[in-house]
Amino acid sequence: MALANEVARKLNDIESINSYLNICDQYKEEHVRKILEKVLSIPISQIRKTPGALFTFLIRNHARREYLGD
Repeated sequence: MALANEVARKLNDIESINSYLNICDQYKEEHVRKILEKVLSIPISQIRKTPGALFTFLIRNHARREYLGD
């Protein structure tokens, strides 16, 4: 729960806390932190939607690639 709160706070997306709780339950902390740092390193002007949307996309896309071996 602490990690999900941290993600929501850093992404300025408290209203999506339930999504982050699910993500933190599904993925290893190391993976979550790696993707979070990647998103936070990207200037907001280069993010099409929101940092939270990018984080969710990247974490799920990265996990899918690892699972499928792409």
